Amino acid sequence: AYVFQEFDRGMPDGFVSPPGRKKPWGTGHALLVCKDAVTTPFAAINADDFYGRTSYESLKIHLENARDTGSAYDYCAVGYELHNTLSDYGHVTRGVCEITPDYYLTGIRELKKIQRFDGEIKYQRDGANEWETLDPQSVTSMNMWGFTLSLFDELETRFARFVKNNTTDLKAEFLIPEIVGEMIDKKKARVKILPTREKWFGMTYSQDKPVVTDHIRKRIDAGMYPERLWE
Repeated sequence: AYVFQEFDRGMPDGFVSPPGRKKPWGTGHALLVCKDAVTTPFAAINADDFYGRTSYESLKIHLENARDTGSAYDYCAVGYELHNTLSDYGHVTRGVCEITPDYYLTGIRELKKIQRFDGEIKYQRDGANEWETLDPQSVTSMNMWGFTLSLFDELETRFARFVKNNTTDLKAEFLIPEIVGEMIDKKKARVKILPTREKWFGMTYSQDKPVVTDHIRKRIDAGMYPERLWE
């Protein structure tokens, strides 16, 4: 099924999008408008990212066994090693995860201007001149989530509050990582990190196109994917 993220879809009663708003309401709203089309635990991904086959396999296993309890919802996210998520052609923004020893998410730090320098990975804080070194093995979220149906009621309640607090902001976004982070803080959800060694790749820069093409070509040649994916 296709569901279109129309501006006024899912709005609380009595509210409409501010005149002049051109930016969608964000990834959380994109999920909310799917409420009537989804009937089982589900994955949420960025459509322009390549996540790797084993990442989907681990996500599938978790979702088949996901069970909310009276104390917390049972969510998950695939965690990539930071060095497997970078572009060779410039800096990127990544969500570096803070996790418990048994791989449950406690928070996500969004770090900007991450890139490689002479074999090291560094990032620059906003307004800072110096670059700080990051662990290449840092667990990183690439927005590959697994949720149960409980998320939809949470999104509905939280989006209503979000809209009321941002009635005149034409660029405010209702974002999945912020929503999940708030639910973790309030002990409403537990998010299991599913570690993967897959290499993420996507179209961050125009120079990435031949790299992406080559990666997919190699996987087709290895028999991992058919020559014509849509068949």
